[in-house]
Amino acid sequence: MTTGEFIAAGSVQMRGVAQLLSIAPLSTIGSASLPPSQNRDALLGLQLLRLLSSNSIAAFHTALEALPAELVQKSPFIQHPVNLERWLMEGSYSKVWRAQREAPREEYNFFVESLMGTIRCVSSDNVLVAAVQND
Repeated sequence: MTTGEFIAAGSVQMRGVAQLLSIAPLSTIGSASLPPSQNRDALLGLQLLRLLSSNSIAAFHTALEALPAELVQKSPFIQHPVNLERWLMEGSYSKVWRAQREAPREEYNFFVESLMGTIRCVSSDNVLVAAVQND
């Protein structure tokens, strides 16, 4: 399953990536005797980034809280979306913009670009609401 997710992420069919990542928790189900996938952290980070880029902030925090604290603190794949979310909450959009070049894996770029689009849409909606309220 994880190989398929990365193959889809590298293809043009990004809608399929979002669908695969939405069932990513299923890929964590398995035997306790099997070692975790070497792509586990990257997939968890992609899932967090997908939630962030779709403006699902509550789901992002719920998923983040379900992860072990040590994993959140030490994994660069998890830290990337965590940092993006923090910078968004701070209003440090220039840091979010620079983070496009600092993605830990190539597959992250799609969701970072999608996040930039989400930021633009939310910002324009806020400007429109402010303009209407000032009239």
